Amino acid sequence: MKLVSIMAVAGLGMALAAPLAAQTVQDFLKPVEKPKGPVTAENYVDPQIAERRACKDRPGRPGWLMVQPKVEGSFSPVGGYFWRQEIGQEFVSFKVVSSVIAAGKCTCELMYPDIDQFQDEIEELWQGLGNKPKGEWSQEDSREFYRVSRVISRSYSSDLAQYGRLCRAAGL
Repeated sequence: MKLVSIMAVAGLGMALAAPLAAQTVQDFLKPVEKPKGPVTAENYVDPQIAERRACKDRPGRPGWLMVQPKVEGSFSPVGGYFWRQEIGQEFVSFKVVSSVIAAGKCTCELMYPDIDQFQDEIEELWQGLGNKPKGEWSQEDSREFYRVSRVISRSYSSDLAQYGRLCRAAGL
């Protein structure tokens, strides 16, 4: 009698799972639409928006920050201007954490601000760091980049726990 019960449960489970498996296979086999042509600052769409649990109506990271020039003949973005994206995102993190802490609450507007408002400050950072591809940096250029990056990250790292508590309390 136990054997019949186990088989019945297993059969029921397989019967319920079959439509899900078929749907998953069908979805998996659908062709993925890829953007036409290269990604540029003008046509960039931030994939992070789709990954958010909340605040999907807030703007994403802009193309002027996320799409940086590549060095001709280089297969890796690391030797090019990717450093601008790194330092820019670090600066935005500083601004976001600071604004949430200053407000004493976490909202979608504070957590995902329009980054265009920081463009002048970020471009000033880039200019201050020499605005050349990382592959052309001297040791001094590299030291200055990491010094500035550390200053930015240390300026808000002690507030990260409070930031997390405020945003969790707000359901974000």
